[in-house]
Parts: sequence; structure tokens; C-alpha cells
Amino acid sequence: MANNAEELLSLWKKIFTQVYETSAYAQLFACSYLCISSNHLDKGTAERNVKILNTYKNFFGTLEGGIAYATVLSITKLFEEKKKLSLLYLVHEAAKFKINHGDAYTKLENTHQETLKALKAARDNFFAHRNKEFNKIDLPSRDKIFALLKDIADFLNAIGREFKSTGLKNTHVYAFKEGLAEGIKRDFQLVLDNLYRGEHARITEIEVEYSEKL
Repeated sequence: MANNAEELLSLWKKIFTQVYETSAYAQLFACSYLCISSNHLDKGTAERNVKILNTYKNFFGTLEGGIAYATVLSITKLFEEKKKLSLLYLVHEAAKFKINHGDAYTKLENTHQETLKALKAARDNFFAHRNKEFNKIDLPSRDKIFALLKDIADFLNAIGREFKSTGLKNTHVYAFKEGLAEGIKRDFQLVLDNLYRGEHARITEIEVEYSEKL
């Protein structure tokens, strides 16, 4: 419960941090399937990526499942009424300081109703209870997830712009764009490229020495 403006600001920052973290999870999950798409990458790069994912399928398969889980849970908990790091809880706490964004929250939910429904279905039927009818992870597209995240960031910034009215010295706005997505996308392809080089070196019997192994 926010007893003063500083505590409200702290709550706002925690939720915004979660949105940034979610952007990393969502991009990493998207990379796991976009990296093998010849519609997204040139054919040669996509084919090389397929070889690497098949070579290390246990690792990348586990990674894909784990980041899908993180993506789903980190978004859906933002829309759970009883969570203290939810958007609705922030709305209720902000209203105590005459910052009223209940209508904007309703509009946010309505705008992304289909995306949220799909994410909650994945959470309830695949991750939480393993419903037999859900035998694979089926999430909304990357574009739909990032459209939702961007609108959440805009919603939070709309609240942050009113913080000065609570007695705080400044308004608070975080630049979002796509959060941490660009760096994740670059690093993911670099990892695949380096694995490809290492696998090529192994095949051609070029000895590579490592000081430590897991």
C-alpha cells in the first residue's frame, strides 16, 4: 500500500522494470523461431541457424520453453487484480493521490483483449495445469506482444507525468520503444554465429582448447 508519493513512485518503477524485463523475455522467445525463418532472414543464415538449433536441440528446446513460460507469466500477472505489482493495483493506489486512470486501464485491456486471452489460456492450460488438449505452446505473435508492452509503457508514463501533482519534485517518464529487444536480438544471432563457427572448426578437426568445462 502506498502511504505517500515516494512509495507510489517506487511501485511505479517496479512495474516499469518488470515491463522492461518482459521485453527481453518476449524478444528472446521470438528469436527462437524467427532465427530459422527465411521470411525474416536471408536463406543462408536461416539454414545455418537451423543446423545449430538441431545440433543443440536439448539446450535450445529447453530455452524456448523456459522463456515462453517467463513471457506468459510476466505479462499475465500485470493484469491479475490481487497482485501488488499489477497495473490495476497501481491504478487503485494512484487514485488515492487524485491520479485517475481507471478508464485508460479498461481501454488497455479492451484493446488487447485477444492477446491477453491467448496468454492467459497458455498460462492456465499449458503451464499451470498441463491440459492434454494443449500439447504445444501457442502464443500471440511478437508484434502483438510488443504492441501490448508498448501500450503498457504508454499507460505507465501517463501516470508518471502526473507525479508532480502529488508533491514529488518531478514528473517521471521512461523511454521504451521496444525495451531491451534490440540488444537481445543482436546477441542471439551472435551466439548462433559463434556456435556455427565452433561447430565448423570441430568438423574440420581444428582443435579448440578451453580452460574450463561445465
